[in-house]
Amino acid sequence: MKSYRRARLSGIIFIGFLVLGLHAVDAQQRQSDSMRLKQYLRNKQIADSIEQARADKFKAYKSPTRMW
Repeated sequence: MKSYRRARLSGIIFIGFLVLGLHAVDAQQRQSDSMRLKQYLRNKQIADSIEQARADKFKAYKSPTRMW
């Protein structure tokens, strides 16, 4: 009877640690995905601002009222 309780308790503890480990891995993966998304959005914002500056420069060049 005692060995059954001990085995059951060991199984419960093992499953508890397994769940905690999986939760930690999932949380780390979410944080990694979040950082990747932030970096992507930052790079996209920079690329969009560069593209806008090029478009503005092209418009100024094509403008008939340019000063040079």
